[in-house]
Amino acid sequence: MLGENLCPDDHIFPSATKACAILGRCDVGKSVHCLVIKTGYDVDVFVGSSLVDMYAKCGDINESRKVFDEMPQRNVVSWSGMIYGYTQLGEHEEAMRLFKEALLEGLDVNDFTLSSVIRVCGSATLLELGKQIHGLCFKTSYDLSGFVGSSLISLYSKCGLIEEAYRIFDEVPIRNLGMWNAMLIACAQHAHTKDAFDLFKKMESAGMRPNFITFSMCALRL
Repeated sequence: MLGENLCPDDHIFPSATKACAILGRCDVGKSVHCLVIKTGYDVDVFVGSSLVDMYAKCGDINESRKVFDEMPQRNVVSWSGMIYGYTQLGEHEEAMRLFKEALLEGLDVNDFTLSSVIRVCGSATLLELGKQIHGLCFKTSYDLSGFVGSSLISLYSKCGLIEEAYRIFDEVPIRNLGMWNAMLIACAQHAHTKDAFDLFKKMESAGMRPNFITFSMCALRL
């Protein structure tokens, strides 16, 4: 496309940065970022958000934060990408601070944002705060999301409330692979070996293909 002298726009740039994030090619992402600046699209909220997300997923949190701070306008993608980045690095306090700031600014958070914050609560075993965010998920109907469901299962399991984890699993109508894996790991963590094997059989019956996480985590814990 560039070879034919066609200029990317606010639709093409986010697609390119998403590809860089999936491949973990931060070097190529930086080249795309340079082109974004040269063409003046660095002030576009969608392009800026995609850059924040790309740098965060590639592990370059400092560059992600720099782009985030310089954005004239932010949306749920940019906030979520920034929170996710800090969560992945284990910088829980900063992730929670950003989440509270996003709420104060009246941002309509999505299931990806909530899932990231619940993951923070699980890692730090912040049960009461996790319950409060669970309440927010319920109010916004995101408690039925597979992404949120898997994070809630992990949260309650790590905090010793395995029955609550079972309840979450049973209530979510459409379960993704992350939910099945989270529930299997929860069973293993609490020595519910029989339940784990029964769940594995149900997983196969539901047509869900196990991945390397399913096998490796169960093998390590059972």
